[in-house]
Amino acid sequence: MALAGDRAASGSACNLSGPGPFPGRAMDVAGFERAAREHKDRVHAYAFQMLHDRAEAQDVSQEALVRLWQNRERVDPLTARAWLVRTAHNLCIAR
Repeated sequence: MALAGDRAASGSACNLSGPGPFPGRAMDVAGFERAAREHKDRVHAYAFQMLHDRAEAQDVSQEALVRLWQNRERVDPLTARAWLVRTAHNLCIAR
């Protein structure tokens, strides 16, 4: 039984192959640069905390930023930090 707020029931499920779920707030180049500048140190520190290796942490933080760039149209700029940290977390676990 679907609830009224259920995305699947309302037909508005997130589709990652098309335009992002935040068309009015999609991250532009300036937004990406701002997010990278503001959050790169936190992402690196998190990766280092997980990996205990500075070089690996640097690689993970760079890869997280590359993925943010690739997905900038689907990432809400207001949640870029959480998105970057979660991406770094997943990359650390995959190593």
